[in-house]
Amino acid sequence: MATVLDGIRVLDLTQFTAGPLCAMILGDLGADVIKVERPGGEDGRRALPVVEDVSLYYALNARNKRSVTLNLNDPEGRRILKRLARRSDVVVESFRPGRLDRLGLGYADLRRVNRGLTLVSITGYGHTGPYRDRGGFDMIAQAVGGLMSLNGEPDDPPLKVATSVAAVFTGLNGALGVLAALRHRDRTGEGQWIDLALLDNVVAQIEADIPFYGLTGQTLPRTGNRRLYTTPSNAYRARDGYVYVASGNDANWRRLCAAIGRPELAEDPRFRTNHDRRANLKETDRAVQEWLGDRSVDEAVTTLTAAKVPCGPVNDIPAVFADPQIAAREMIATLTHPRLGSIPIPGQPLKLSQTPLRAGGELADPGQHNAEVYRELLGAGPRKLATWTAAGII
Repeated sequence: MATVLDGIRVLDLTQFTAGPLCAMILGDLGADVIKVERPGGEDGRRALPVVEDVSLYYALNARNKRSVTLNLNDPEGRRILKRLARRSDVVVESFRPGRLDRLGLGYADLRRVNRGLTLVSITGYGHTGPYRDRGGFDMIAQAVGGLMSLNGEPDDPPLKVATSVAAVFTGLNGALGVLAALRHRDRTGEGQWIDLALLDNVVAQIEADIPFYGLTGQTLPRTGNRRLYTTPSNAYRARDGYVYVASGNDANWRRLCAAIGRPELAEDPRFRTNHDRRANLKETDRAVQEWLGDRSVDEAVTTLTAAKVPCGPVNDIPAVFADPQIAAREMIATLTHPRLGSIPIPGQPLKLSQTPLRAGGELADPGQHNAEVYRELLGAGPRKLATWTAAGII
């Protein structure tokens, strides 16, 4: 079946999360993604958790990629990369600003060998501004971008999001930028440079806090598991777990009151509107908790769902694996590995009817495709490969 990016070649020079995710999405869309890493493999291959010497962190964003090794500190390695770039459409990199320029592999250098090439550069702070030369990781971006200050309970210390939300958002925007750049190239023949920062992608996720502070000079309070704009919205304790209930508007609130056997609350002046309920937050939560605390998770979800009240179980990871909706949407995919067999990984959420994405595949070892790729793109035979290997170039 046809894929969206069939015929597009991507060189992935990145490591850890944002860049590998960007390149993986392009591979899911059908691009030929070639992972270019130093001999021995990138640092992400050693990140925890590890099972039988395989980094499961690395495996998350490694599907649909061929792997070659290449030493960019060697002049011949840099010449080889330029030859690969000449035969490619996109390069994704995550070096600190200026590093590729010093190696003679910056955008201007690569553009000279391929006018239509798109270069995606992913850094902590971007290539402009006073912080450009600082190192950056996801959790640092969450801190500097203000996200940690918004997360957690009101009286607790700032709290980072459990997942790499800055890096994931950056990777998604990187893939989006590539699609836009390829469209531009189709029209003009020109590639372009995409400058992405983890910090920018955190600030872009902050919602009403930005305009509220800009207009009032005040900050919105932290709300923990609650949602400021929706009351009630909280994780309520059932007999055997938690259920998240979100009454998004006054009509939902009336249905919730009927479902829990308290229809009179819908007409109580303390709870009539979302503003009223927010002003009487503890009493609102108490009414829901008193009903839910006597019931199992399944019983509560069944009753509330039948009443058209938005709710869901607070699943742990074993429950995610067992959830029939997640299974129906094929959101647990698998990578194959010679020692571990099938490695479960998150699936691909983008569902295209005519050009479905590829969400599985093989976890390649470092340099697994050296012979294949260097022969296919550069015409290198066994003797040349042996010479490069002996010299530490690949």
